[in-house]
Amino acid sequence: MMSAVMAVKSLFISGPPLGDHAGSALRLVPLAQRESLAPALLEGLETLDLVCVDDLDAVAGAPEWEQALFHLFNRMREAGRPLVFAARTSPAVAIRSASPRSASCSRRT
Repeated sequence: MMSAVMAVKSLFISGPPLGDHAGSALRLVPLAQRESLAPALLEGLETLDLVCVDDLDAVAGAPEWEQALFHLFNRMREAGRPLVFAARTSPAVAIRSASPRSASCSRRT
């Protein structure tokens, strides 16, 4: 079976950062502002209706953030909740900069 990959050049998502929107619990996590955030911010987000993580590439190579994001991914998947990642680089580039364990886990999912 063949699959097609479509590159999305533009995607616009708006909403209040770190808050709720129209009765749905959603969270926008702007990782470009990581200096004022801590990886613990990602704990408990699996209870929300939608989580959007922006600027994923901003924490590439930061082990504490990579581990927290890895656990968030697993918790969201187990809870059946949608998780959106946005980055300036492709996942393959981000994985190459991650630890060998993170890269091998990413290839299995």
